[in-house]
Amino acid sequence: MRELIIRFEVSDQQAAVFARRDVLVTPVSDFEAGQLVVVLQDLADTCQLNWQSLSTLKQVLDSKGAEPVDIAKTLDMLMEPNRLAVGQIDYVRALLERSARVGRTQEGKETLQ
Repeated sequence: MRELIIRFEVSDQQAAVFARRDVLVTPVSDFEAGQLVVVLQDLADTCQLNWQSLSTLKQVLDSKGAEPVDIAKTLDMLMEPNRLAVGQIDYVRALLERSARVGRTQEGKETLQ
């Protein structure tokens, strides 16, 4: 087994975020780090689309009812973004599965190891 030592500087404000918490270290390439940001934004956009579409569909159903064609169109519109979201979640999961959780040696200590 090899020991890795990782040091980085943080502001006092950032240090407060780390206090009494463990750290999750995920090794990523430059490409993976960039993709992670894109994937998380795409997932957020998909959730927003789902919420808006379902909200609109509910309003239509509550007010006048919807024709089966309208319901089918809404569902068809949601299928592809959600299929892609499943793949994106798998990508994030694969990155997180190779992470190492670094914990404090004693409760209340600032040192993580």
